[in-house]
Amino acid sequence: MYSRLLLAALHYNYNANRETARRSDGLERYSVRYPRFRKGAWVVVPIKEKASYGYATSLIEALRESYMNSPKALQETGPII
Repeated sequence: MYSRLLLAALHYNYNANRETARRSDGLERYSVRYPRFRKGAWVVVPIKEKASYGYATSLIEALRESYMNSPKALQETGPII
């Protein structure tokens, strides 16, 4: 559970400052939303670029290097629940 929390934090931090998506002519893309809590107020929201997973490659590489240095340290100690 702790590992999932850390992975979610990495994903959020890596993708937090994404740029606004652009149309083929260069204009920014927006969407109109109607959140229920606003009760009648439409909101214009920018559409962000798709999320990227570039951090995963460096994370896997770091795990591989760590395993090469000390394979016993990274072996499972018990059943995964």
